[in-house]
This record gives sequence, structure tokens and C-alpha cells, in this order.
Amino acid sequence: MTFLQEFMLSRGHPRQIILHTVGGIWTLYFLWGHEWIWALGCFAAAELISEMLSTETGAELLAQTTLGKLMLLHANPLNFFVQAAGGVFLVYSVWMHSLTGIMGAASLVLLGHFVGWSKVNSAL
Repeated sequence: MTFLQEFMLSRGHPRQIILHTVGGIWTLYFLWGHEWIWALGCFAAAELISEMLSTETGAELLAQTTLGKLMLLHANPLNFFVQAAGGVFLVYSVWMHSLTGIMGAASLVLLGHFVGWSKVNSAL
């Protein structure tokens, strides 16, 4: 299993998804208010807690679950790069209070999903 596959699988654990969503909401809130220390703290706390709560499950076990199979769709380097670029653009757009930038960044992140699906099955 490649590093990118293991990384994506670890992000697909339900505890990680929930804690990253909660941490992301608070991070975006503090970024909107230009309080980057608090934003960074929320991001770091969510990352640390989610890692502590989900490290006992191995990547091989997660890969066999439905959610794990979905996360492996995103283990394509191009997919990962497009979504990461969209994430960076999203943070910048929230900081600048640019609603069109936020919509563009969210669109870029979602468009990144297209790359992996066609690699798995032509019906997708």
C-alpha cells in the first residue's frame, strides 16, 4: 500500500471525518474573523484528537470497508493535488471574505473527485 493510500484511508475513519468536520467548521469561523492563532489551534486540536482516536485501526482493515473503498478512490495523486489546491484556495478565500472565491474553491475540491472514480469502474 502506498503512502498516499494509507494517508487517504486514515482520513476515511468515521472518527476522523467527524472530528475534522467539527474542527474545520471552527477553523473557518476563526479564519473569517482573522484570528489565525485560534484557527490554527482548532485545526491542530482536531488533527491531534482524531489521530489519537483512530490510530488503532490498520489501513488494511479500513480498506475493506465501504468507506475505505471510497477513500481509495481519492488516492490518485492528481485527485489529491486538485483537492489540496482547492483547500488552500478555500482558506485564502475565507480569510479575504471572497464569496466567489469560496464557491470557486469548493467547486475545485468537488471537481477533484472526478479523477478517481473513472479509474475504478467505467460506469462511474
